[in-house]
This record gives sequence, C-alpha cells and structure tokens, in this order.
Amino acid sequence: MEAWDQDFVNMEVPGHFTFRKDGTGHFQFGLVQGEMDCRLEDMGGKAQIEFSWEGQEVLVCVLFLQRPSTS
Repeated sequence: MEAWDQDFVNMEVPGHFTFRKDGTGHFQFGLVQGEMDCRLEDMGGKAQIEFSWEGQEVLVCVLFLQRPSTS
C-alpha cells in the first residue's frame, strides 16, 4: 500500500487484509472496505493470492468557497 500514506491507510481503523482458511477474507484501508473470495494460485512456482471482492468506498465531499478578490 505504498500509494497512500499511513494516516490515510489507518483513517478509520488500522488498515488490514484478513485471509481466512475457508477462502474468504475481509479488508479495510482508508474509507474502503470489503469482503473477499480468495484463491491461492501457483504462478510459475510462486504462490499468489487472487481475489474478487465486493464492498464500498465512502466518498467525502468537500465544498470550497472562494470569494472574489477586492484588490
């Protein structure tokens, strides 16, 4: 998660990915959270986790007002 700073990753809860033995999982970082369906794949002799997910991202809207300059 190098694309985001640690303050964003841990914004709501400590950022995490949880993989369960039954092939499901959960993640949350920033305001993005979801449930996963996970698969362990062999990619040229190296283990790789592939997953599909369903979840949500909370969008925060901020309105900036700028007053006209009088100078």
